Parts: sequence; C-alpha cells; structure tokens
Amino acid sequence: MNVLKWIDAYLEEAVTVVLFSIITFVGIQQVFTRYLMSFVYGWAEELMRVCFVMLCLVGFALCEKKLQHVRVEIFKLVAGPKTQWLLDMFSSLVFVGFSVILVRYSVIITQMQYSSGQITPAMSLPTWAYFVVGPVAFGLLVVRIIQREILPLLARRKSVFAPADARG
Repeated sequence: MNVLKWIDAYLEEAVTVVLFSIITFVGIQQVFTRYLMSFVYGWAEELMRVCFVMLCLVGFALCEKKLQHVRVEIFKLVAGPKTQWLLDMFSSLVFVGFSVILVRYSVIITQMQYSSGQITPAMSLPTWAYFVVGPVAFGLLVVRIIQREILPLLARRKSVFAPADARG
C-alpha cells in the first residue's frame, strides 16, 4: 500500500489514536502524581485540553469519512430519486460552503495568534502552533465532503436523471 493510499485510509484514525493516547496517558499520570505523590505538573492540564480540542477537530473529518455525522433525512423518505439527489447535493454543497468559511476564519484567527506572539502559560508554546490545527482539520473536512458525498452524487447523477426507458 503506497503512502497516499495509507493516508487516505488511516490518517484520521491514526491521529485520533495518538491524541487519545496522549490524553489518557497524561491523565493517568496526573492522577498518580496528585494522589500518591502530592504534586502535579502544570503543563499536563494544558496539554490534555489542547489534545482534546485537536481530537474534536480531527473527529469532524473522521465522522465525514465514515458518513457518521448527524443529518436530518426526513425529506428523503418522502421524496423521489431526483428530489433525493437534489436534496443530497444541496446539503453537501451547503456543508462544503460552511466548512470553507470555517477554514477561512480559522486561518485568520491563526494569523492573529501568530502576529500577537502570545505563548501558552504552562508549556510556553506559541499559541499559533496549535491553532494551525483548525485550518488543517477543516481543510481535511472539505476534502472528505467532496470525496465521500459530492463525487459519488455526481457519479450517480446520470442514472438518476436518465429517461425511464434508458434505465431499463
């Protein structure tokens, strides 16, 4: 399996496993040091919080990749195939548009963090270093929406809109 196929198949899963493992390991370590050794690391809560936010952002793309995000499908139950196709395409395009807006504004926020020079209190990392996950995750979400929803709809368009006698 070449690298691009592996990335396409497992990127979100690998990132979520790593982030969740960090959260779990650091959380267990904090409980151990707090209750058995009576001290805590100042950076641990901050690291877990940042990893949790990253986990949520990457989770959006993972849910889209597996088509397991929340959606309302009541109209599809009563609509014909052409109307279903149009509703699916409309909702997918709205979802892509919203995600592109998220990319745009997360880039702006990341640029503001970069220009401010702000650093995190406990780990002394520049805040832009983890804010950059926003544009990347939302960009990945756009790619997954196009890949998992729009391209299959475009491929299905010919069969949905073909004349009844051509469908056989």
